[in-house]
Amino acid sequence: MGGHEAPVMDFVWANGVVASGDRSGIVRLWDTARAEPLATLRGHKGHITAMLALPDGCAGGGGGGGGDGSSGGEAGDAVIATGAQDGHIRIWDVRQRLNTFNNMAHPGGAVNELGVTLGVEPPLLVSVGADGRVLALEPRKGYAPLFELKQVTADFVYSLLVLDDLAFTGDGRGRVTCFDLRAGRQRYVLDAGENAVRCLGATASSLVCAGDDGNALIFDF
Repeated sequence: MGGHEAPVMDFVWANGVVASGDRSGIVRLWDTARAEPLATLRGHKGHITAMLALPDGCAGGGGGGGGDGSSGGEAGDAVIATGAQDGHIRIWDVRQRLNTFNNMAHPGGAVNELGVTLGVEPPLLVSVGADGRVLALEPRKGYAPLFELKQVTADFVYSLLVLDDLAFTGDGRGRVTCFDLRAGRQRYVLDAGENAVRCLGATASSLVCAGDDGNALIFDF
């Protein structure tokens, strides 16, 4: 399926719909069953840097939209989050093609990664940016910041992994930092090498880190 006029930077699946974001800041929706375009969503300035399909409980809006979109065919009741080089996080209602929330989350830098908690409490949207901050946003309160952690690294945050109510970030100096998202505090720091940690993953018992040194390190929880 053609449609983007700029290189595609990321994409996500959301209830039978694919959302793709490109270098010009445009997000397009696609009907995977019909192999047809559904809508074009505009609002970001600068290329799309992060995309996430959100679970139930993350449809809270408010805070002003400012995007537009075209009408199309049938789509599921899905909500996606996008971050871009402009530092903004936007929430999109896929069915209505509406930008329901827009916030300058990371002034002066791109939104590097997005994640969401899946613990017993209502979900929180988590972001890290080029400004070195970790934000936890509360969907039930119009995505108001629940807390922010500043200067979490002296370098650049390259990766984010959210597990239940914990968040892990990997930076350019090989440091992996764990944060308690409900308490809003740092828990511990792991030394994962001397180079950038670009990938984080987990099993039920282990944290896996990999990056520029070509190695993967496994830590037991």
